[in-house]
Amino acid sequence: MKKQQKIIELPVQDVKPYENNPRHNDGAVAAVVASIKEFGFRQPILVDAKNVIICGHSRLKAALELGFEKVPCIVADDLNPKQVAAYRIADNKISELATWDTEALRLEIEALSCDFDFEAFGFELNFDEDESFAGEGTLPDELQGKDLSPGTLEKHEGDNEVAMERIIICFYPHQREELEAKLGLKIEKVVYKAEEIL
Repeated sequence: MKKQQKIIELPVQDVKPYENNPRHNDGAVAAVVASIKEFGFRQPILVDAKNVIICGHSRLKAALELGFEKVPCIVADDLNPKQVAAYRIADNKISELATWDTEALRLEIEALSCDFDFEAFGFELNFDEDESFAGEGTLPDELQGKDLSPGTLEKHEGDNEVAMERIIICFYPHQREELEAKLGLKIEKVVYKAEEIL
């Protein structure tokens, strides 16, 4: 059994990308940046005894983009150079072998999409163009059965005591512009179904 590795903080300038990295990861950096902003830096970078990255090139690039001075790392100083090279390849390949249960994924994302921007994490959210993408939200009681066309929104403002510019809607990301045009408002947050307005 391998020894337990400790997480340490290393200055970003001391963490060295592997010069022959066979993985092209520039396309993942924006999603990693979004993930770190939302959840924090939760997965350390794995480096060898010389602080050369084994796994985590995208995380380092994201950290640099975010202006981090230090990053959490695990130093795999118990691996020999051949093991390091083999693990670098194996770790990337293993992640490709898992697949998604699309229906289970859709349900999970629908339940969370009012709170998180999954497109920022690299998802293309086009599960079903005929349903609103966002789950269980419903109109507030104050607005049930009321005309929500742009010309009538102002008169509902007093009913709800919530400024109409803060109307919150669940929507497929591609529907944002259509909804904003229909409502004549900017959508800031999401709480009820787009299909109830479109």
